[in-house]
Amino acid sequence: MLDSGDDSSTQCLLNEIDDLKRQLADRLDYEERLETQAKELVGLAEGLDGTRNELQNLIHQRDRFFSIIAHDLSPHFPSKREKSLL
Repeated sequence: MLDSGDDSSTQCLLNEIDDLKRQLADRLDYEERLETQAKELVGLAEGLDGTRNELQNLIHQRDRFFSIIAHDLSPHFPSKREKSLL
């Protein structure tokens, strides 16, 4: 038959098991949240990469546009040499 000492030690062990179960559940929840956040970060990084590529393309288009405009307007403005002759 179990005496009160055995009952208290059994209860203590059961309490420790419950604590360990809670800690394990918390750890699993934490790892799941980390995994979710990691996936979100990967998605954000991919989105940033796409945005960076789009921005580089727009910068290239802008530079090309201004180059064309400068080329088309250059005959309408005298060069430094022509100005010095005036």
